[in-house]
Amino acid sequence: MIVVVLRVLLLLAVMQIAGIAMTLFAALITSLGVAAGLALSGTLQNFASGILILFLKPFRVGDNILTQGQEGTVNEIRIFYTIITTYDNRIVVVPNSKLSNEVIINLSGSGSRRLDIEMKFSNAIDYEQVKAVVEQAIADAGTILDDPPRRVVYRRWNRTGIR
Repeated sequence: MIVVVLRVLLLLAVMQIAGIAMTLFAALITSLGVAAGLALSGTLQNFASGILILFLKPFRVGDNILTQGQEGTVNEIRIFYTIITTYDNRIVVVPNSKLSNEVIINLSGSGSRRLDIEMKFSNAIDYEQVKAVVEQAIADAGTILDDPPRRVVYRRWNRTGIR
C-alpha cells in the first residue's frame, strides 16, 4: 500500500512539473471522498453504535429486551447489528444505530418483573369483597415475590373510559 501511495504521489509531482493543473484532480478526489462518506454514513453510524453497545452494555446476550416494537431475547451483538429472537421464534436483525438512538427496555435487567392482570367485573359486585378474595389468592399462592409490592386497584369503567 505504501508503494502504491508513493507512486501516486510521484505521478502527481510529475504532472505538476509538466504544468498540468492539479485543481481538477483535487476537486475530483474531494468529491469522491464526500460521495464515499455519504454512501457509508449509515454503515459507519451502525459501526460506531455497535462499539458503544459493546462498551456501555445496556443489554447483554441472553437479555430479554423490547425495542423498535420487537420483544425477544438477544442472541448476538455484532458490530453493525444485533440479532433478537422473538417469543414466537422469529429472527429480527436490528441495526445498532437504532438501538443506540432509540429507547431500549431491558425486561430482564432487574431479575424479576411484575405481572399486571386486568380483571373486569360488573359494577354490581362489591369491590372490597373482590379485593379480599384476590389478595387471599395471592397470599395462598406462595410463589409470588414481595418486591415489587403487589397492588389490587379498582378502576371504574364507563363507555367513555376510566373514571
